[in-house]
Amino acid sequence: MKKSFLLMSLAALLFVGCDKEETTVVKDSSDFSIDGYIVDGDGNIPMEGVIVKGAFGETKTDTKGYFKVSGLNHGTYSVIFEKSGFGKMIQTFNLEPNTDTPLEVNYTASTIVSMFKMDGSMETTLWKVLNNKRVVLANVPYTINLLSPNSGVTFLYNKIEGVTDANGKISVNDTLPNAMVNVSVEYADEAAGKFYSLDMDVLPKTVSKSLDVNVQSLSEVLYVIDSNIFDADGLTVNNFEVGGSLTFNFNKSIDSKSTATLYNSSDSRDVAAVVTVSGSKLTIDPIGDLNKKKQYRVKLDVVSGDDEVTKTYYFTTVGAVESLAKVEGLTLENDFKVYEDTKTVNVEFSIVDGASYYEVFGKYGTQTEFLKFDVVSHTTSSTATKEKASLYLYDELPNMNIPSGKMFAEGNKYTIIVRAVANNGDILGEFSNPLVIAKNVTN
Repeated sequence: MKKSFLLMSLAALLFVGCDKEETTVVKDSSDFSIDGYIVDGDGNIPMEGVIVKGAFGETKTDTKGYFKVSGLNHGTYSVIFEKSGFGKMIQTFNLEPNTDTPLEVNYTASTIVSMFKMDGSMETTLWKVLNNKRVVLANVPYTINLLSPNSGVTFLYNKIEGVTDANGKISVNDTLPNAMVNVSVEYADEAAGKFYSLDMDVLPKTVSKSLDVNVQSLSEVLYVIDSNIFDADGLTVNNFEVGGSLTFNFNKSIDSKSTATLYNSSDSRDVAAVVTVSGSKLTIDPIGDLNKKKQYRVKLDVVSGDDEVTKTYYFTTVGAVESLAKVEGLTLENDFKVYEDTKTVNVEFSIVDGASYYEVFGKYGTQTEFLKFDVVSHTTSSTATKEKASLYLYDELPNMNIPSGKMFAEGNKYTIIVRAVANNGDILGEFSNPLVIAKNVTN
């Protein structure tokens, strides 16, 4: 069963050797602030030590779960809340003075944020009923959206996509919150002339072990046949080219009053675009290129006679996730050593002459593609007998679908490869030999 995590570009991939971005805040006559309380969503218990970060830098919550960031200018701020073992949250604040009050009056935007441990699982089997016979719905795409637990607050990694296995099963382990999620299925079976759908909000731990999907005749349903934001499995892409249009082909001719909107989810802003309808095709032409390494949301409100459908899709532009379907010419020495602690994994290997930093790619379990993933930092050292480099890897690797804190859990296996990069960005040589790390894996 194929599964992929959609990544918001605010958590876009970090390379070792990159300095922390510094933002200079230009003062004006206003003194804006953001404050609030962070609580554990499973019991509303105040959370101490939550990292609160944005363009202003970062701070942490106190013993009461409280934080405050002062001295801000008016404008828009995207704020991320994170703590190890919990799902990262994001909220956007628009700090603008009240027109009825003087600019010198202080203004504070307040919030309450619930955070959830990402250790929940969900397992269910999808069934379709045809000719009074129940049959498993095998090899169809599904989406699990993590719903907003508080007004204006969303999960940073808010979407899980996958395909049911040959037995119609959805199985997601140790990656869901104890909070409401939406399970969605839309699949057109052209051969059978049927459309299968499911749209359900549920707590993962309470989901039924067996779910029947809705079955309709294709002629009764208005749906998207294909789009350039979908891959071959019907899942939204994470490498959309920034210079193109978005196209959606429907199974019926659609009315000219059909509309669509485009939104930059990463930067919390609308994107100006021209929407055109021709026959059964809807095209969205952004005014100017989209930005690389960003997540976008497109909302369609489409009408065809008496039929009307509203759909929302998220896709990510090229550069946010770099994948390598095939790796050849692995040349670096295979002399890895691995050390583990509670938060990081330290991978040590021979230093590469001229390297400023290293890029790390990995794949988890039976994945076929290597995906670039985050690295905390790297160090180099030299002794009389050996020069070595060390990479400190996060315990949360969402690109590889590794559950938070589960890198070395029983039965897990992942493979990493490394390449060296010069200070000017030039690649030095080819990739290393692959390092396979596993614990009690039988195959």
